[in-house]
Amino acid sequence: MGYSTSLSGGLTFDPPLSALEYANSPYLSFGDAGSWSFKLDQPNTIVVDDESAKHYDLEEELQEFIDSMPGATFTGCIEGDGEESGDMWRLYVVDGRVVKVKPELVWPDAPVGGI
Repeated sequence: MGYSTSLSGGLTFDPPLSALEYANSPYLSFGDAGSWSFKLDQPNTIVVDDESAKHYDLEEELQEFIDSMPGATFTGCIEGDGEESGDMWRLYVVDGRVVKVKPELVWPDAPVGGI
């Protein structure tokens, strides 16, 4: 069975891949049997598999791709929403490293006069 996560969003990068790099990239599809969770949509855009699936290695896969693009600048984020309540996160690229950010839930002060 396993744990499923829904993904959304994507990343753009600059400089884009050359036509030859793009044509020869293994990331033009989601991989054999969904072996990775993102693909190249254009020579400068990564999109995610929006099917709810088991994306256990997404951070490592994304870091491997980023490491293959030295000097590239990445913008955007990938959002994940897991099966369990509150399991939400975003992946950003900061200084060539994938950074996972989780939201903080903060309750507001009680209304004046109490509840």
